[in-house]
Amino acid sequence: MVNKIIIIVLLIIIAGIGYFFANTNYQKGVPTISKPDITISSGPANVASQNIEIKNFTFIPEKITIKKGTKVVWTNKDNAPHQIVSDQSVFKGNVLQEGENYSFTFTNSGTYTYNCGIHPNMKGEILVEKQ
Repeated sequence: MVNKIIIIVLLIIIAGIGYFFANTNYQKGVPTISKPDITISSGPANVASQNIEIKNFTFIPEKITIKKGTKVVWTNKDNAPHQIVSDQSVFKGNVLQEGENYSFTFTNSGTYTYNCGIHPNMKGEILVEKQ
């Protein structure tokens, strides 16, 4: 009877050791998954912008100097419609009614001249410098 108890205890110990090593080896093969760092943003950070008003059939200011990557926003403050058109065919906005705006981000350095597509005597100039 004592022999049976010893055999049962030894079998339980062996089974426990086997279970321990089986789970340890299994865990080594399982890759660890960590949470990724997630950043949510509503748009590009630190984008510079420059505003130009369209008033009394004039771009105000008529000439500006900006850094590469700057967004220029034209806002029509006239009762008449206007359209921003690049002389170099780089950009062309839709016709703007009073209170509407058009924007363009300048990604290349250089001098850009533009006019109103409806009133070609309205002219402006943007000098884009390297950062």
